[in-house]
Amino acid sequence: MKKLNQISLHTIILLFLACQATLLFGQNIHVDAIRQPLGDVLNQLNQDYNVQFSSEESLIESCDVTIRAKFSDLDEALGVILSGCELTFEKFGNIYVIIPHQPRPVYVKLLKGRLFDRESGDPLPYAVVETPEACILSDKAGRFHLSTSLESLDIHIRHLAYEPIDTVLRIGKDHTILLDQKDICLEEVVINDEPPHALESMPIVQAIRNAQLRKGFYTSFEEFVENSPSLQNNGEHRFSESMQRWIVDGPVTVSRFSEITRREGKEYGRVWGYCDGQDVYFNLGKRVGPTTNFVRMRMYFPYFFYYGIEDNTLYLPTAGIPMSQKKEYILPLEDGEPEVLTRWRLKKILQDDPELLEAFKLEKGKRRKFREYLMKYSGDWYVE
Repeated sequence: MKKLNQISLHTIILLFLACQATLLFGQNIHVDAIRQPLGDVLNQLNQDYNVQFSSEESLIESCDVTIRAKFSDLDEALGVILSGCELTFEKFGNIYVIIPHQPRPVYVKLLKGRLFDRESGDPLPYAVVETPEACILSDKAGRFHLSTSLESLDIHIRHLAYEPIDTVLRIGKDHTILLDQKDICLEEVVINDEPPHALESMPIVQAIRNAQLRKGFYTSFEEFVENSPSLQNNGEHRFSESMQRWIVDGPVTVSRFSEITRREGKEYGRVWGYCDGQDVYFNLGKRVGPTTNFVRMRMYFPYFFYYGIEDNTLYLPTAGIPMSQKKEYILPLEDGEPEVLTRWRLKKILQDDPELLEAFKLEKGKRRKFREYLMKYSGDWYVE
């Protein structure tokens, strides 16, 4: 009787395990999730199919799952779910351990070689070795190494002083490649002490240096650099100077056509600047009128310098009126775009002259010496 009871107990345990196996593997696994956190999906599987999961929280907290499907077993379902999160699993009994997916390593082969000058036999460093998928330089000893999964590679080798080579190299050999020098003929170079600026040939630069300025209104920066004003004053309106007071850092001298009417100014249209035959002036406005301010520009090649007025930048409480501020501007001949001459901008200009830049850095009271150092930078190419 006792032996019969033992057999019955064993039978019950086996039946229980069979039921569990049927539950896990004998029925379809249903997964239905729309933008659902991976952790929630795993919890649902735990409740539905009595399985356990183990994972670092950081692996599953940042992934959402969208899937609606039936699977033949839990392994298949879990593999599909985790693949979308770049994860996989390892199974230990009834516990699924979630781990990062590790891509299978790709085993590559090494193509190597060394470059030499054919005539001298010297190694050839810093040559370009190019394939359809990569581009490298040979090292100081002329060596190069390339990784590939192929048995051979099409190689293009080039160097500034050598004839280029196109060849096919096979894996498994340390290749020796010889390059032939190019026949290079150098043209005669004339060295002089003139400034290295192409802008020096601009008509406005030559006209100022040679006192050949043409009178009239410039309608654009292009007319200015060409010394070709397209609008003429013909002496009809007097051009006179006046002082702009109540300006921080001192007054600014401006010139105006005080007798011109607004209607006459409209007929002129847009005016960039003016030349009276001796000096050139920049228009602080857009048109010309009785209150339009023109300021005289000085050439500190390759820039033009002028004092401008920045309106309503400060407020004077005692007078109850807004104060304008005096500003130093430069107009580069390269593009004609006015810029405020700041300490940072001047340092950038002086980088071409290290000694002058160092002197400026040591200078006390830099703020009041911007113009002085710009003049020094211009050397003999400035006109006051």
